[in-house]
Amino acid sequence: TKLSAEGVFVAYYSNQSETVLLSKNEDKQYLLASVSKLMTAILADNLLPKSATTSVSKFVLGQRGSAKKYPSNSAYEVDTLMRSLLIESNNDAAWMLAEKTGSTTQFTLLMNQEAKKLGMTNSSFENPTGIDPAGKSQGNVGTAKDVAKLISHVYKNESTIAETTILTQTDIHNLSGSVTYVASSTNILLKDSSINFKIKAQKTGETPLAKQNLALVLTKDGLDGYFITVVLKSKDHFADTKTILKEIENGLSN
Repeated sequence: TKLSAEGVFVAYYSNQSETVLLSKNEDKQYLLASVSKLMTAILADNLLPKSATTSVSKFVLGQRGSAKKYPSNSAYEVDTLMRSLLIESNNDAAWMLAEKTGSTTQFTLLMNQEAKKLGMTNSSFENPTGIDPAGKSQGNVGTAKDVAKLISHVYKNESTIAETTILTQTDIHNLSGSVTYVASSTNILLKDSSINFKIKAQKTGETPLAKQNLALVLTKDGLDGYFITVVLKSKDHFADTKTILKEIENGLSN
């Protein structure tokens, strides 16, 4: 299979068993980019009530990668920020959630603790966004196999997060109820009718250094288990993933 991605892990999970269908450099570390936000979401979900509210601080707007879609001092529910985080990968939402827990430094420590708990032995996190590293930092790094563990955990144990990741768009309301903007998913596969699988959870990531990352959980009618596809450092994460899905289909029909 010709794929542009440097790190690849594809497996089928059924009744506690894992069948690896394809792997390439699956234990090599790559920059995670916004795939990191699955971990951010898990922690925010564990630490914050959905109805908690927070407002946009100078600290948040001063971070690298700020999209500046949230007006200064405007206030939002955690639930709204989670949708902004997962549907359109908003960096400000990631920082706002981390800041709301009390300490962004502590939040990052907890991201790493959670990674250990999930068996993500070759991953480490420095921030809640996955922005490219600057200076001496190494950024958020992980392996294709570790990302599979992360998104599998989300699918099996964090249904609200999983369901949010597959929404194609949502209105982002502030506390007074007015729409700040519409958050849209960057994942074109969510609307691609040529895919004969149901996407159950997903996360994209793209930065200049990380290139393109994509993790998917998919089910197929007639099968009781689920597939996970992970591509890291790809030149075209959607094309690579579609190639993988065609291969799986061919394998199923043989």
